[in-house]
Amino acid sequence: MESKDQADSVRQRPRYTPPPPHKRPADAEAFLATLDEKNRQLHEIATRFLGSSYFMERCHGYQGWKKKAAAAAQAQAQQSK
Repeated sequence: MESKDQADSVRQRPRYTPPPPHKRPADAEAFLATLDEKNRQLHEIATRFLGSSYFMERCHGYQGWKKKAAAAAQAQAQQSK
């Protein structure tokens, strides 16, 4: 059986507050604008449920979009030369 002091110390513990979600990359809005409604909702759900464990930079869709954008920018730079 717990003593009264032990029971009081358990009750007085502060509640756990999860850390805030990670900041989005600078081009996140441009990436999200290219998604259809279903995929945009999936990213919102991931942000909400995974919280600080969700990194947009690590998702496959963002990485693929980033590579395509870099390739398009490189091709445009070569054409302008």
